[in-house]
Amino acid sequence: MLSMKYSYYPGCTLRNKAKDLDEYARASARALGFELEEIEDWQCCGGVYPLGTDEIATKLSSVRALNQAKEKGQDLVTICSACHHVIKRVNDDMKNVEDIRTRANNYMQLDEPYAGETTVLHYLEVLRDKLAGTPPSNTINEVGFPLAAFLVGKIAVHSHREAGDSDTGTGPAQLGVTGQAAHDDNVVEHWITPPQRWSGSAGRRR
Repeated sequence: MLSMKYSYYPGCTLRNKAKDLDEYARASARALGFELEEIEDWQCCGGVYPLGTDEIATKLSSVRALNQAKEKGQDLVTICSACHHVIKRVNDDMKNVEDIRTRANNYMQLDEPYAGETTVLHYLEVLRDKLAGTPPSNTINEVGFPLAAFLVGKIAVHSHREAGDSDTGTGPAQLGVTGQAAHDDNVVEHWITPPQRWSGSAGRRR
């Protein structure tokens, strides 16, 4: 079975309105053979990318999370589309915009300057790309995949509400969920049987 570890940034929504999404993500990760290691003392990313070219303070929480992932040698994974958008754009700033990179590093006084080294992934990118070609096993095929597919449906709803079908590439349309189903709370009922209806090592429906 695979053994991978990712730095995990849950974000505020998954600590409040969408706690079940956080639980599904962690459960799917365990079933599929990778680990979400929550970033220590993470702070709100702000939810919206600051467009002011002289705005540094609101980017620092993202830089802290990114640097912590760098220090552990891990990719950073998010589920919330808003968090993913903000953190990924801040990471791009730190990699490509010298003024922002210099000012942020001067302010934070890190042991080693951060320069955008961390790879930022949405959870769906891990499922789509990192787990592609996973060797068959009873645990993965019979438990992990049904649970992961249910999680994808949950993310489709969350992504649509947080950011719409934006350039994050994780809205319902990108996942094949269209029409009224893309707007329903029970979007997963249009797509796959929820995991609580599966039981046993063979993954058979109840």
